[in-house]
This record gives sequence, C-alpha cells and structure tokens, in this order.
Amino acid sequence: MVEKKARYRLVFDRKKKAKTTGKGLIEIYIYTNPTQKKYISSKIWVHPSEWDASRQLVNAKNDKYIAYNLNLKNTVNDIEAYELKQLNTGKPFTMNKLTEHLITKGNALTFTEFWDTTLTKDMSLKPVTKRQQRRALEILKEYAAVVKFTDINYQLINDFDKHLRGKGFATGTIWRIHKDVKKYINLAINYEHFDVSKYPYRKFKILREPGKHTYLNYAELAKIEEADLTGVDNLEIMRDMFLFQCYTGLRYSDVHRLNAADFEQRTEGLALVLTRMHKVNRRLFLRLWDIFDGKPQRLIKKYLKANETTKYVFGGYVGNTKMNEGLRIIKDKIGVRKKITTHVGRHTFGTLYAKQTGSIFDVMKAMGISKFETAQIYIDLSEEL
Repeated sequence: MVEKKARYRLVFDRKKKAKTTGKGLIEIYIYTNPTQKKYISSKIWVHPSEWDASRQLVNAKNDKYIAYNLNLKNTVNDIEAYELKQLNTGKPFTMNKLTEHLITKGNALTFTEFWDTTLTKDMSLKPVTKRQQRRALEILKEYAAVVKFTDINYQLINDFDKHLRGKGFATGTIWRIHKDVKKYINLAINYEHFDVSKYPYRKFKILREPGKHTYLNYAELAKIEEADLTGVDNLEIMRDMFLFQCYTGLRYSDVHRLNAADFEQRTEGLALVLTRMHKVNRRLFLRLWDIFDGKPQRLIKKYLKANETTKYVFGGYVGNTKMNEGLRIIKDKIGVRKKITTHVGRHTFGTLYAKQTGSIFDVMKAMGISKFETAQIYIDLSEEL
C-alpha cells in the first residue's frame, strides 16, 4: 500500500477579510511539494472569536459549529480518500487532478438538492403536507446549508436531533421533522442516490411522547347537541359536521368530502360506505342506524335530502382552519373548558365507542386503525367514563 504524501491543515482568514467584513473564510491547505500545493475554500465563514486555531475547529460560540466541523472533516476525508485511490491505482495525485475531482464532485447532486427538487415536482401532495415537508427541509438547511449524501450517517442525524432539542422544538415536532428526513432518504435509496446499507435510522431511534387525546364526555356532547346556534352563519352546519365525527369516528378530511354516493340505504337503515379512507388505504362500512342510538343516521338524513345532487353532502367545503374557528365559538357558547378541534371529534368517538363495546377489535375496525397500541389509547381513556 502506497503511503500518502500530502499534508493537510485548515487555514482561517488567509486573505485577512475579517477585519473589514467581520468574518473570515476557512480554507483547506494541501501541500505535497513546493510545486504542488493548493488552498481549497470550504465556503464556511465565521467570526474570529468562533475559530479555535490550536484545535483547528469552529468552537461552540457559533450555533452551527457541529455541522461546520462535520463538513470540514468530511471534505478533508474525501480529499484524502481520493489521494489514496489515485496512489493505490498507480495514478498521479496532482493539484490539477484534484481540481477536476472537486469540480466533478461539486456538480454531484446533494441530498438537500434532491429533497428540494423531488418535493417541488411531487404534485400528489396536499398543500399542507407540502408546506410541512418544505419547512422540515428549511430547518435542516438552517442546521447545515448543504447536506451531501456522503454526510448522511448516524452522527449527522444524532447531532441534528440534539440541535432541534436545543432549539426548543416540541417532541412531536421533532418526530415529524425526522419522519420527513427519513422519507427523503428512503426516496434517495429508491433512486439509487444513497446506499441502503448506510441508512442512519437503523441505529437512530426517534423519541416520541405518547399522544395526549382530548375527548368529550356524554354531558359535554349533549351541550353541543342542544346549543342554540342561530344567528351565526354556518355554525349549525359546523356543529353537525363535528357531531357526525363524534358519532362515526371519521377523520375530518373524510367528513368534509362526504357526498350522497357514500351512503347506502339498507333494510335496517342507512350505511356509510367509503371504498378508501383519506389517510389509510382501507374500506370503511358503518351501520349508522346501529351506533349511538342511530344519531348519525338522523343527523345526516336532512343533509342528504337537501344536498343530494351537490358535491358535498354538508352543502359546501369547509376547510380545517375555518372549522376549528367555528368550534372555538361553539366551545365558548356552551362553556366547555376543553379545547375543541376537529381531532377531538375522532377521539370522542374512539373513547365513547370503546366504553360501549369494550372491544379493542371493534374500535380498530370502526376507526380504520391498524396498530393495537393506537386503539389501546381509547380503551384506556374509556375507563375514565
């Protein structure tokens, strides 16, 4: 094996720009012999107080010091690996050859570029999902402006997780950000941009707090049913949409899309039949006459009669934000202290239905739940009633 001949060190503010701009550039100095030497820009600029000359590291005074040091380390390692490859195959390691290598590598697709391009081109995502994944990418880029595929490893993910916790992000938010990072690493694997054997989440486990589900008890539900909501535009419709959630366990994304074709008249009464629920690829069949004393059947009948030929059975599209604003008004009118959102409707059904049936399997089937631990939450909550 041929020994390396080049020497490497990091140089800060070689051109003395910090005096005028406040920041200096970190460069990688490579020296083979007096005719073969080169300075390579890391594209990292820091204040003089943020550079540790003796240790050749960006210190903790810089918020991005972990990412910057990782970037510098990876760049030097890449150059050293290229040098070894050249020497071990009997090829010369010259500064011209190194420049060609860096240009070629510099033009290679990065992980952050792949995420950005793939997300932009994906027309199947809902606007809210697209915004969420765009925000996750921005947060990653705030931590490390450019993430190359060679940067992706356990240390990067672990340090990024520490960065998120240090910034005070909620555990649920951190879980969602990791979920988005995982998605685009998996897509990169599928497109053969990244080696599956180096998948960092095989070792890194994401911490997630148990869900805190708010539900309404029978008395609180009765207050909403009996509330006088006359005089406020669409508030009665919003109340009925929410109650239908409480009676059926549907996600709001399924409720506001319901139309007359989703209902079938059986001998015993009305059935709700969804060939595919919005978030999960599952069929749903509910006997509306047989749950909650037939309340969902009685509620929906007036809307079916009035809006049989319209796109939406409740008469019009009501977005999630608008719906939650309406529920806040209803909450204030009836004097319930709990925060009521569209999620509460589904949680209310799960809890009350678990109390009525006592069966985790019935809860899973009615709500389209695939995981026992998710359904068990409702079984546990039902013991409070």
